[in-house]
Amino acid sequence: PDVEVASLGHAILPNIDLDFSHIDGLNLRGVDLRRTPNIKLPQAGDRLNLIRAKLPAINLDLRNIGTVQIEGADLSLLTDLKLPKCPELWMDDIILPAINIDFSQSSNIYLPRADLSRVTGLTLPKKAVSINLSDAQLPPIDLDFTGIKYVHLDGCDLSHVTGLKGVKPQDMLRWGAARLKHKIQQLAKRETYVQNPNDINER
Repeated sequence: PDVEVASLGHAILPNIDLDFSHIDGLNLRGVDLRRTPNIKLPQAGDRLNLIRAKLPAINLDLRNIGTVQIEGADLSLLTDLKLPKCPELWMDDIILPAINIDFSQSSNIYLPRADLSRVTGLTLPKKAVSINLSDAQLPPIDLDFTGIKYVHLDGCDLSHVTGLKGVKPQDMLRWGAARLKHKIQQLAKRETYVQNPNDINER
């Protein structure tokens, strides 16, 4: 008979094909699946717990899962990722893969301490309340926060970002870590005006 709920939190699984596609509520918290030859995860259901899980090179479609818990997951090997359509998206400490990531379906996005350094593109909402990138690592891409009411960049590693829109450079100097100050100033000079270095207050 089909199993409706399966909890395998922190289990050590054999390196065999695994089919969880029929399970309505699945807990894979802390499970390392990177060496699994072939795995099928649910594409619909009530709950999927992937907190601190490590996933192999698969397509992960979360759009039809009722509740997704994904904080701290290592998704660096994924070949595709479809995120759930929900008002709030919590992805603390997550490691994202080298693909385009679409956050456009959420109005509050929480990515503190997330590793986005591999990401090749970010689609942000055209209108959103908040995006939190505190202490996150960002990739060498242009970022446009236009239309987002609150942008949290405290301690965020912006050293590889190639362009910034939708936030004021002076606000970012106030929010960001001191080690990022020079990079942000260089971006501001290139995109807006040449700033006299004597006018910059060292912190």
